[in-house]
Amino acid sequence: MNIWVCFAAVGLLLFPGSLKSETPSTSDEATVRRLAADFIVAFNNLDWEKFRVFFDDNATIFHPAQFPRRLAGRSEYEKAWLAVFDGIRTSSGRSKPPYMELRPEDMEVQLLNDVAIVTFHLNRGPNSLGRRTLVWRKSSQQWRIIHLHASNVELAGDAP
Repeated sequence: MNIWVCFAAVGLLLFPGSLKSETPSTSDEATVRRLAADFIVAFNNLDWEKFRVFFDDNATIFHPAQFPRRLAGRSEYEKAWLAVFDGIRTSSGRSKPPYMELRPEDMEVQLLNDVAIVTFHLNRGPNSLGRRTLVWRKSSQQWRIIHLHASNVELAGDAP
């Protein structure tokens, strides 16, 4: 028998999980979609206590306008989010939730083992599109956002 075939056979005996499918379950996708929807509701309502628990302590964030540099770690991003919440609450003209009406469009969820990438668009009017990416990681059976990237783009008059 070829020596490489022997090594491969021994490897399969010692590490049988290595052939296990890396396709996450459909329940993971459903869970991530539900969490993303809950995240949007908490953000629309500016419900700080519900909103903040979606993030991992070491998450990083790129905000579309107010903070030109990456925010890293809970101490940086919470201070920034609290300022964003105050600004939205003040500018909304509303005295109770919801303070915003973010409606994700074209949501896509990509899963790979314990990581989920959620992307969607936000309609910001006839000439502006918000692009959002939430990177989630599952640990201890809980999904948390480890990175949020937000950007806005101005559209040409005939852009889709």
